[in-house]
Amino acid sequence: MDNNKESIEQEDKAVDQASHIQNVSIELFRGEEKTELFQPKDLLKLQINGVADWKSTVVLLVDAKGENRYKARRRGKSVIFETKLQNTKRYGIWRFHIEAPMDDGTIAFIEKEFEIREKVPEPSIKIPIQITEDEKTPLKETGILLLEVPGIGQTYFKRLKEHGILFFHQLADMNLKEVKNITHASLKKVQGWLEYVLNYLGLEIQEPPAVIEKQEKEEVSIEIQPVHVITGIGPKTEQILNELGIMTVSDLAKAGVDQLQTKFSHQKSYRFINSARKLLGLNEIEPRIKEEESKFDLEKISGIGPTYKRRLLSVQIDTIEKLLNLSFEELSGILKVPTRKAKLILENAKAMSKGVEFTKEIGDELLKVPGIGPTYLQRLKASGIETIRQLREVDEEKLKEITKAPLKKVKGWISFAMEEK
Repeated sequence: MDNNKESIEQEDKAVDQASHIQNVSIELFRGEEKTELFQPKDLLKLQINGVADWKSTVVLLVDAKGENRYKARRRGKSVIFETKLQNTKRYGIWRFHIEAPMDDGTIAFIEKEFEIREKVPEPSIKIPIQITEDEKTPLKETGILLLEVPGIGQTYFKRLKEHGILFFHQLADMNLKEVKNITHASLKKVQGWLEYVLNYLGLEIQEPPAVIEKQEKEEVSIEIQPVHVITGIGPKTEQILNELGIMTVSDLAKAGVDQLQTKFSHQKSYRFINSARKLLGLNEIEPRIKEEESKFDLEKISGIGPTYKRRLLSVQIDTIEKLLNLSFEELSGILKVPTRKAKLILENAKAMSKGVEFTKEIGDELLKVPGIGPTYLQRLKASGIETIRQLREVDEEKLKEITKAPLKKVKGWISFAMEEK
């Protein structure tokens, strides 16, 4: 009797949970397209609506061989999970195992399947094209995405899409210069796209092609060309320059070095400006020694190179005194290095700060030996070993005992000292 009652309760609970699940919607997206078909390297978006927010919704992604690939949790009545699919060859059915909180305080366990194929064809979207009486052309009444054009990848397509250019027939109505200015592609590449599109649409290419005849013959002045025409300036650098208000070659040629140094190194700032000035036929500007650098050359400190020096100067650390006022943790944060490395740099700076006489006379000589830093130097000096000649005369076992260094390192010191005879 009790077993029957328990069975009935379980059935009621299952029915109740099923009714709750019906109110939950689960959708998969590949970009903006709603689908259940994906390929490796796709960005997959899982959207779940209609869950409760008293607890996080948990998802676990399992591949075609049953191995876990991704796990995440989000809280809310509508939650979104995004993950980039790996470059996998495990094609077939993948699953999301979902633990979704319900309004009645229960947890619903739901599965959502999708398929991964080696290659998913881009969708062809059919749209009507209005053709006037005068346009007796064999254009097809379908809109095919420009991603089908050889040479138009995601980057070029995105630039065209930003201007509302998505389909073959739209590109066919444009001229070479318009497409080139939008995509920043070469003239030869753009001409190939247009010829492909015109051929596909059944528009016979004349000699010269009708589209090419639309191109404006006058060349755009180099002064108003965007900065990406300069060698060495790519999309990321161009974006940073644009944020500084530098949009054209002329803007860059007139820019101040100090303005660029807020985002770029001393050397790069001069290189970008002089490249722009060279294009315009202007004299290049001579790099000047920064005032901070004239105070003290931080690169003299063992462990500090151009990158670390630039990071120190950016926070007004331009002398040994200022450097030694920092803690290991502070220097680690400024240089973005482990505390262990920051500690070593400070030890080297401390050794140098003992006085110019120290580094110029005795200490500097032993520091020339690869692997001998301030700590080993101190131990050697305590034992009366202050020159390379004295180092040469010490037995390697004795030297190992004095410095507490590995035997291999000690042998390296002696080998170096012997070559310095």
